Amino acid sequence: SQKRKAPEPGQLRRSGRVTGLPEQPSYLEGAGQRDYRGVYEAYAVWKGPTDEERAGALAKAEELQRRIHRIRCPAFVKPMTHSLAMNAVQMLIPKDFLKYLPAHDEAVVVVDEADDEFHMMYNAHRQGGKHYYLDKGWKGFAFDHDLADGDCLVFHMTERAKFKVYIFRANPDYESDQTSDDSEDEE
Repeated sequence: SQKRKAPEPGQLRRSGRVTGLPEQPSYLEGAGQRDYRGVYEAYAVWKGPTDEERAGALAKAEELQRRIHRIRCPAFVKPMTHSLAMNAVQMLIPKDFLKYLPAHDEAVVVVDEADDEFHMMYNAHRQGGKHYYLDKGWKGFAFDHDLADGDCLVFHMTERAKFKVYIFRANPDYESDQTSDDSEDEE
């Protein structure tokens, strides 16, 4: 039988099967030394709307609300926060609007400016007080309309269980995907 040669000092001892193979990369190098700078830089780059942009969207929404009230129709303004626009599953309805709503749960239809309908549930549950809200469809509506922090929505009650919604963007540079898709289709 053939005698094995002793490994040189500092050299790994290997079986005969892998001795002739090329050196394998170490996939563990740098493991445990995570670099979070990219994550924090992403937060530093993202900036919500300025106070002026937020105020501009709110002023436009309140002006539309005043015009709707002049024709004797109920409406309310709902400014979007980051959490409400991005990950809320329900939207609280302002307390001063409750006089127009039933005291029981009811399915409602929310119609956007493109006349697309979104079915939601109006909940009249009491949770430590009176909290009335729209859910079961709110998150999808917010996602489909790319709602963002600072945007303002005007909910115009057109029928007992139907709202027309108008969106006022805080970001002046916002262009919806529909707008860019429409312009590409025309070419």
